[in-house]
Amino acid sequence: MALVVPELSPEGIYLLQKMLALNPSKRLSAEECLDHPYFLQLDDDGMALLLNVNQDLAVVCIKAYSL
Repeated sequence: MALVVPELSPEGIYLLQKMLALNPSKRLSAEECLDHPYFLQLDDDGMALLLNVNQDLAVVCIKAYSL
């Protein structure tokens, strides 16, 4: 995952891997994701930036997992 999103912090990469786990029992719930320290550290500007980046990231991840 670090190769797909090299600018993401280790904490963010861990969160992303847990969000994209193929096994539903290992995948984080939406509530668990929002409670993760990665999101708690963001201010309003950071959250707005994250939402914009996540749109592009979702496309990248879908392509990566489709291979």
